[in-house]
Amino acid sequence: HSKFKIHEGPCRELDIENEEPLKLELTHFVDCVKRNKQPDVDGYVASRVIKVCEIAIKSLQKQRVMVL
Repeated sequence: HSKFKIHEGPCRELDIENEEPLKLELTHFVDCVKRNKQPDVDGYVASRVIKVCEIAIKSLQKQRVMVL
């Protein structure tokens, strides 16, 4: 059985490009290096995203809610 949280309030439609996420990320990184700019996502945020993804995968495999 699944639990869903219902969001009350206005919704908005997002335009999502149909492109390879890793390719976009690497292209952005290379562009930042070339232009000497700070990337949109730093190492801390990236490591947190990986941790959340790992926990989500474990949750699916074990078919139970995992706590962060």
